[in-house]
Amino acid sequence: MYKINRILHSPFFKIPAGILYTIIASEILLRILSPVPIIPRYVTGSPIGIRVNIPNKSYWHKTADFTINIRTNSKGIRADEDIPYEKPAGIKRIVVLGDSFSMGYEVNLEDSFLVRMKENLEKVGNKIQLINLSVSGYGNAEELIILENEGLKYEPDIVLLCWHVSDYNDNIRSNLYILENGVIKRNAKTYLPGIKISDMLYKIPLFILVSENSHLYNWTRDEAGRKTQMVLAKFINMQLILKRSSTQSDDVEKKDNNYAENLSIAILNRIDNECKKHNAKFIVLDIPVQISRFEFISHFPNIHEVNYPVVSPIEIFNSNINKNELLAWEHSHNHFTPKGCRLVGRTLSEYILKNKILD
Repeated sequence: MYKINRILHSPFFKIPAGILYTIIASEILLRILSPVPIIPRYVTGSPIGIRVNIPNKSYWHKTADFTINIRTNSKGIRADEDIPYEKPAGIKRIVVLGDSFSMGYEVNLEDSFLVRMKENLEKVGNKIQLINLSVSGYGNAEELIILENEGLKYEPDIVLLCWHVSDYNDNIRSNLYILENGVIKRNAKTYLPGIKISDMLYKIPLFILVSENSHLYNWTRDEAGRKTQMVLAKFINMQLILKRSSTQSDDVEKKDNNYAENLSIAILNRIDNECKKHNAKFIVLDIPVQISRFEFISHFPNIHEVNYPVVSPIEIFNSNINKNELLAWEHSHNHFTPKGCRLVGRTLSEYILKNKILD
């Protein structure tokens, strides 16, 4: 008994026990008072230097509002079947570029706006295949690289890029491309943040169990990731500012105040040019940002004229506001609800059909 008391009162027992108690107590409090959305993101590195979805994966997203399943095929595409590169006769293909919004986070596959769009297009006789190359966290730089290295192999009729305001920082943070004298050039060979660590952790069953179930872990990961991304984007942006100020005149620098916007547009223009070379139509979906339960706004750069259509669901969103039907989830990461997805899918399909883009 004496030895047991000594052990229990020893710092070597008290410190680990205190840490464990704090972790358990924090987990319980979060579950009761402020449930955290558990939205794991399974990505890994690729030979082309950017992140891709882990292939043949099935996992769950869980919040206070929903529980949905994410499944990827052998190429990491969110789909229930594999899709060969060769396009079958009579099929129209839509290659999709984007982040978690276009990957369909927080809704089941059949409720995603891409599937809703596909259903609407097929109602009038089209046969559609979706090749969804979206990866959570992607910016336009990664979307350009994945299109050039994978997307064009599928012989797309349409390339649909789902643009989000986060692309500004994502393009700066990745440092994959920089803008010089109005022209983009490849700057970094790779952008694989945290991939070596995550690949190692994914081999540990206990880590996967914790990551898919612990509110405390997911809260910590989200907060740490958000702050790290902000710091990294500011650091790289500062480096670019210093570089430009040392090589440009004051007049040129004044014209370059909107560097993030100019870089984003330059990358989109490059994607448009690649599409034209391969006889594919390029469409941009402007993902609106929710600023209140009943109001959505656009952050797409409006200081430029572009040669490709930019489609927005804001008008149909504002005309379908209903207090009993949310268009974006409020207790998670603000992705679209099934109702929001239906409206986005309707917006896209109506635009494609009205403008005869598949003809």
